[in-house]
Amino acid sequence: MGRKSKRKNKDRQQRLDNMFPHEDMNMDDNSDVIKRGAKEQSKLSKKERKKKLRQMMNMCDKRNKSDGNWLGWHKISIKGDSPLEKDFILSSICNIVDVQFNPLGFCRIDNSSIFYLQNNEPAASAIAGLDKRLQGPDGCRLKIVSNKSEGPDLVLNSHQLLILQQCLSQRYKSDASLLDLSDLHNDSLLKERDILTPLQTPMIMKQVLKLIKENIPDLRALSLSNNGLRRSHIQSLQVLQSGCSQLAALNLEHNNISDLKFLNMIKVFPLTELNLQFNPIVETFKDRPLAYIKEVRSRLGSLKVLDSIDIETYLAENDKPTPYKVNINFSKNEKIMCSSSSSNSEFEVTDSTVRVFLDQYYSLIDTAERVNLVVAYTPDAVLEVKSNLELVHNGVFLGHDRIREALLMIPATQHHHSSFSLHVQPLGPKTTRAEITGHCQVAGVSTSVAFLRIMNIVPYNVGFCCSQDKWELKMTVT
Repeated sequence: MGRKSKRKNKDRQQRLDNMFPHEDMNMDDNSDVIKRGAKEQSKLSKKERKKKLRQMMNMCDKRNKSDGNWLGWHKISIKGDSPLEKDFILSSICNIVDVQFNPLGFCRIDNSSIFYLQNNEPAASAIAGLDKRLQGPDGCRLKIVSNKSEGPDLVLNSHQLLILQQCLSQRYKSDASLLDLSDLHNDSLLKERDILTPLQTPMIMKQVLKLIKENIPDLRALSLSNNGLRRSHIQSLQVLQSGCSQLAALNLEHNNISDLKFLNMIKVFPLTELNLQFNPIVETFKDRPLAYIKEVRSRLGSLKVLDSIDIETYLAENDKPTPYKVNINFSKNEKIMCSSSSSNSEFEVTDSTVRVFLDQYYSLIDTAERVNLVVAYTPDAVLEVKSNLELVHNGVFLGHDRIREALLMIPATQHHHSSFSLHVQPLGPKTTRAEITGHCQVAGVSTSVAFLRIMNIVPYNVGFCCSQDKWELKMTVT
């Protein structure tokens, strides 16, 4: 008798759980709960059933509203008993739903028709509400599902890649070596053929960059505006960096870049112009334009124009340098180090302070131990070498291993210290730019060679290192 009572109580509790879901249940479980409790609710009075259903629907609505208006992609899947034509589906939806939407990338897989919506939560919800309300030409009810995603998970086939290559050709301006990929997935040529190319999709970005690298080797300017790009997408651009890249201008306006860490991913390019307008990161600095410009410049030392602003002119008019202090010393067991008396002292960043670093740097550069200068660079430093000398290998070298290779490849030098000219400019709270010009002798070259060094010097651990170095060697014109 006791066992029957326990079983009866357990069954009763199960029925109550089915009819009255707990507050911590997931949204995806609500529809199943309603179905499982349908039979039990039929035993309740009509008034009670309506009350409980209203409570459950209110709970669903409350949780739906907490998601806000989704700014991303929706994948709309419509399945019938047979494949459906695009025009039939769109006209059927428009006859019932009074919302505007732009279907992208329409395709058919078996009996399912699929298209995508971008940044249109109302339309996606309205279309999903037509589930089993629309009928196919054969009278069957159509199953409609809407799923959110950061970006469509797509890969272009060989035919689509040919069309994409044609699109890139039309968007390329050879006179300026400029490729304009603004709002690429809405390109009319691609839309007419239902080819969807959102650059937020890793494989699409990879395929696009591969076409660029194979067909536009002399690319100097690239526009990627209005593509919904985030920091994670920018790293893919490094595939365009090969040897001595020519990319000098990059337009990233109207994207979703929220911090400046991505600059470390593009400093391998000799950029002189960058546009970041209408990104969240610019809004962050809206009340601190000087700090914004100096921070970007500290990471991209070769940059001359930021958001259509001439950096040198702006800094000359608005920047009033104030002294600041940093620790300047290297580990005692490294080849480059300051005197022991200064190892724990604080110095103002002045010409004389920077000279301490440069004096130690140039005490090794003309010796057989030049390779040891690698410790004067941060682990992620960039060294760019440019020269019109046949003996010097041009290139961009990222990280200690590559910088070590560069230091070994450059012929032996002998610098004329008396010819040195030094200009020091603070770029930010943690970065100082040193520009050194002068002359030197290069092994294998009979005449004097002019050189230019632009070095961004930053605190690193307890020392003082170079994060970005541009080294130019040019034959002196006689």
